[in-house]
Amino acid sequence: MVYVVRLSLFHPTLPRAEALAVLEAVGSGFKELSFDGRYLRVEAEPEAARWLLDRCAYVKELSEELVSSDDIEGLFRKLSRDMLPNGMFSFAVEADKPVSRRFEPPLGDLIKGMTGWRVDLEKPDTLFKLIKVGELYVLAVSLGKASLKGFHSREPKFRPVTHPSTMKPMLARCMVNLARVKPGDVVLDPFCGVGGILLEAGLVGCRVLGLDIAPKLVRGCLTNLRWAGVEPLGLVAGDACKIPFRTFKTFVSDLPYGRAAKTGGRAPIETLEEFLECVAPLVSKGVYACIGVAGFNLDEGFFLEKGFKMTGKYMVKEHKSLVREIIVLRRV
Repeated sequence: MVYVVRLSLFHPTLPRAEALAVLEAVGSGFKELSFDGRYLRVEAEPEAARWLLDRCAYVKELSEELVSSDDIEGLFRKLSRDMLPNGMFSFAVEADKPVSRRFEPPLGDLIKGMTGWRVDLEKPDTLFKLIKVGELYVLAVSLGKASLKGFHSREPKFRPVTHPSTMKPMLARCMVNLARVKPGDVVLDPFCGVGGILLEAGLVGCRVLGLDIAPKLVRGCLTNLRWAGVEPLGLVAGDACKIPFRTFKTFVSDLPYGRAAKTGGRAPIETLEEFLECVAPLVSKGVYACIGVAGFNLDEGFFLEKGFKMTGKYMVKEHKSLVREIIVLRRV
């Protein structure tokens, strides 16, 4: 099946990377057909595509493609009754920008003539989407729009314990997804703070382990996880460069940032180096991980020396004084 994924415009490439990482995590095989900055067109199994709505932070809507053409007239000519769903439905047609809304009525008339279905612009059983992906026009059936209510309800200000450096839930979820985790995987955050990343990992079905050098933050992490209904496998106040856990699939973490930041008496870059050397023997080859850093501007060679290949790097501006580097790693 071919699907059209409407992505958030939060970042030029990160939403696409998240969606493709989730499809890869499913492991059922997929093919990217095109990407134009707003829409991602992919060939995938239905069950895999559904994960995009259920898991992704930066997927806005998922639609199943019915027919496509290089021009509107060709799309109208190609459309036939056997391409449309079976049964009796009410329906509506919605043209997404930059497609002109003047095409909605004639397309609606065409579908009504083929099916006899009733037009309902308020609560249709089936919503047809007229979309332009690059230079291609696509008619698709919307499978649903993502709800942001859950993410908004988990904003740091609403949690029992807060901390100024806590990552927002959508970016934390994206990082978890970039690590290609599946439900049941054990995920470690070695710099867990008050638990923002572990919270999102737990909510997608992962089992979570947390480590932080500050006991107060570890206690806050436990409070926040239980507030969200996530029971950790373990939380320890300890040094990330002396990992006490030996059984986990991967790690996802936002490292301490700022040149003045210290972790166990080390500068941030020294902490990262020692942590990667410590964690590398505990992660299987081919496994993905994701870290957030700031102010390092690290290259591929730095990570290869530690046993990891950098497969993605995304600059995310948080505010005027902070640009995070979201880095995807794969154990080699």
